Amino acid sequence: MLNKYYRRIWITVALGCFLATVVFGFRAADEYVAVHHQVKDMQQLQRQWGATQVKSNELQEAEQQVDSLLNDLEPRNLRDERLADLRDKVVELVRLSGCRLRKIQLAAATKRQWGGGNDDPHAAAMAQDDLPSRYELHTYVLELRIDGPLQDIQNWMASLASQRLLLTTDVMTLSLVDETGHISLSLRATLYGLADAPEDFIEEI
Repeated sequence: MLNKYYRRIWITVALGCFLATVVFGFRAADEYVAVHHQVKDMQQLQRQWGATQVKSNELQEAEQQVDSLLNDLEPRNLRDERLADLRDKVVELVRLSGCRLRKIQLAAATKRQWGGGNDDPHAAAMAQDDLPSRYELHTYVLELRIDGPLQDIQNWMASLASQRLLLTTDVMTLSLVDETGHISLSLRATLYGLADAPEDFIEEI
């Protein structure tokens, strides 16, 4: 009887220990799984943070490139209020080159909405599948005629190119003036500039 009694006690204790082990084992397993998930979440956050830092650095580099490009383009961007200054500059370049100015005319020509995509400044209108931007494209026409020795003409052309204006040459002709070798140059060029669109149009975008 005693053996049976002790055996029951031993079985009860063993069963209790087993249940405790199972219960605490499950708890430990749950804690392990929870910690494992937390570690994975932390690793995911670290990866996201790293990706965010990379994107942030890329955005900063892109902003710096855009700022550099804008700073480079701004002096070359022709606007209505700069027409008089540009005309004076062209006249000065003609004088410094040694050529004689026969004719100069610089005037505004057209303006249209500038597309937000890959717009073509030579096109008469924005592409139909493009979306409007917050800017207008302004074009200006320069008509000029000068004469002088060929070397002076070439010097003037080089000095004009050094201004890095946003322009395209529409027509340019060279003709001999006299037997001394003087050349006459006639030029018609289109210049470009971007200006802010009217406020009422921007509000509609």
